[in-house]
Amino acid sequence: MANMEAMLVGHLRATHYLEAILKKKTWAHGYLFYGPARVGKETFALAFGRSLVCEKARGVLGGCGRCETCQISDLRLANRFFCLRPGAAAVGDQEKEPKKTITIGQVRELRRWLFLASEKIRVVLIDWAEALGGDAANALLKILEEPSGGTVFILISASPEYILPTVLSRVAPIRFGLVADKEMQKIEGATDEAIFLSRGRPGILFSILENRELLAEKKKLQKIAEMAYGGSIADAFLAAKILADDAEDREVALGHILAHFRKDFISLEGAPLAGAIGRAKLGLRAFAALQATNVNPRLAADVMFLNFRQPISMLKDKSKITI
Repeated sequence: MANMEAMLVGHLRATHYLEAILKKKTWAHGYLFYGPARVGKETFALAFGRSLVCEKARGVLGGCGRCETCQISDLRLANRFFCLRPGAAAVGDQEKEPKKTITIGQVRELRRWLFLASEKIRVVLIDWAEALGGDAANALLKILEEPSGGTVFILISASPEYILPTVLSRVAPIRFGLVADKEMQKIEGATDEAIFLSRGRPGILFSILENRELLAEKKKLQKIAEMAYGGSIADAFLAAKILADDAEDREVALGHILAHFRKDFISLEGAPLAGAIGRAKLGLRAFAALQATNVNPRLAADVMFLNFRQPISMLKDKSKITI
């Protein structure tokens, strides 16, 4: 596994902003790191958290790497770091099965941790913040409304629209977008093929470099996307069936499709252009619906892939399928 510095790929604007507030020591009580999956949000959040608790406090993202605190691999061992994410059962929970939400029990555990006195800065990282259940979100809101000068909250989300608005109002948003290929090329061992298949997501590229078998899986994903884009209606339905329940692969496949769509899109004009725009809107609407927890993923995936088929084939099939 690459070290922390090597894993901080792209996001220069966010890096400059975070290092500036670290040098000035003007950080806020809470932040929201948001953007697509696997683009580096959690990596940058961990680096920012390490900088906050670094004993040298030099304003460098990731910390100095040499002080006693920076040498600790898991900051929870130093009682400086608390992490909330779906799947973990809180102490005292009746149910021990992994959960898909962040529960009220987990937030109560956080509150107990915060009650422990500390003169040093502490960091609370909340991954998949959109998975906060209703009671958990309200409990977290009460914590955020009573800020402690020595605690910084970092929320991470790929779907911030599903976070309680009152929670969002109490954190400073920082967006992390897809990373340009020229930045991905700086990763040691990265090949043009692996970069292309990662579609601007360093997390996927690191996974490919660590597990070469994953490269074959990503090639297969690319072929599925090309089949959905340039094939028949049946091919689009098949792609939807394969990818409906895998959010990450579905988004990467859509990235491949949109790359083709943009190339064909610029050659259209008149009625064909209007038709392609209409279908793109429907496809994007279906993609947005897929981020919700109460939508049928197969139905939404059907609509998304059907409307993002090749514009030329669209002209032969005038129907628009909506949800």
